[in-house]
Amino acid sequence: MERYPWYEVQNANAALAQGDIFYSCPVIVPPLELIPNQRVEVEVDTYDVIVMSQSCDLEQAKLLIGA
Repeated sequence: MERYPWYEVQNANAALAQGDIFYSCPVIVPPLELIPNQRVEVEVDTYDVIVMSQSCDLEQAKLLIGA
């Protein structure tokens, strides 16, 4: 396998950074309609994803996650 100088595998404890790739990342897909205080079934799809947010915003917690 050819080595790429711009690519390296990160330690699991490394800080999240722009450009990080996650293979088979689980993504929760809620139903179209949600009723407050009621349990619902959700689907979980998996995708290969790339972090697009800037590393400085991630480090300084300037992003709303899950809003």
